[in-house]
Amino acid sequence: MQQEGLKQGVEEQHLGDKTTHDVISKRVSLQQYAAICRQSEAGILGAVIYGADQSFLAAKLTPIWPQITSSLVPLSGAYAELFISREQPRYWHSGEMILAYNSQVVFGGFDLAVGSLAMQAEARYLQVRRLLSELNFPFIYRMWNELPDINGIKQGTEQYQHFCSGRAEAFATSAWQGTTLPAATAVGSHHSDRFVHYFIAGRTPCQAVENRQQVSAFDYPPQYGRHAPSFTRAQLIESPFGAQLWVSGTASIEGHQSLHLGDVNGQTRLAVKNIKRILMCTKQALGCDYQVPGVQAQYRVYLRDPDDLACIQSVVDDELGTAVDVSYVAADICRSELLVEIEAVFSRGCDLNEVVV
Repeated sequence: MQQEGLKQGVEEQHLGDKTTHDVISKRVSLQQYAAICRQSEAGILGAVIYGADQSFLAAKLTPIWPQITSSLVPLSGAYAELFISREQPRYWHSGEMILAYNSQVVFGGFDLAVGSLAMQAEARYLQVRRLLSELNFPFIYRMWNELPDINGIKQGTEQYQHFCSGRAEAFATSAWQGTTLPAATAVGSHHSDRFVHYFIAGRTPCQAVENRQQVSAFDYPPQYGRHAPSFTRAQLIESPFGAQLWVSGTASIEGHQSLHLGDVNGQTRLAVKNIKRILMCTKQALGCDYQVPGVQAQYRVYLRDPDDLACIQSVVDDELGTAVDVSYVAADICRSELLVEIEAVFSRGCDLNEVVV
């Protein structure tokens, strides 16, 4: 579908349905996902595949929705993360950009080889920014970035800082500044030269949540790079699925300093503590309590060294309980001294087990 056709289709769907709809994520096995791919009317906005093995690739699934193959290696079993819509979405593919949308939200992403990370980040973020503006999805809720060699040094600067500069330049003349920035994760792939990016955006505003025990990332001092990271700690979205809190990748940082250096146990506990602080700030600032019965929670834990899995899993189980939905993925963290990072999404008023696709 060409750009004008996409814009017209979005406008027609928006005019035809005034009900607020949103998106929620759900994890399924690759076998379940393969079955879903054979259903033409499954309400899927997009899917991210973790651990696509040869048998999965041999199936040559070609879903109509955007399908992103993560460059990261899952350590707790292969799975697909689905982004689900109560409406039947529409789909658009053009070059490396792939999109799905309903009347209220859009899911999109790309997967490409990287030359200059700063230039690629700026160009692709500008592409996303312009497209969302043209299609009237002005609010970015959540972004994910998988970067090659995130701690490597090129031209005297760390790759993550190159990425932050490119992203910041793309956002510099936009409305996305400070607390209007999306929640986000940026981690590094161990064995890939790909820049994998995907996002959720929508028509209705979300509400930012910052951790009072941490300096906001967009206010980090210059010692962390020429441009501060362009994200908020969390974003709260209201939807028919219930209020959803999307928490950014969270690590062992207080103020703006990394703590518990060399101590994976201590870093994991502080990362979990920072997520709990975000939940407390959400309750105090916005009146939404996510530490009550009935809240659905999904966590993804990124760990630099797969050999730390048993230790990190033990701490997570101790802090969160063994019944929580947690996936573990091998990934490099944005600061070379950090060993673990944790992101989460919390949903109120919706039982994920009742979300049928």
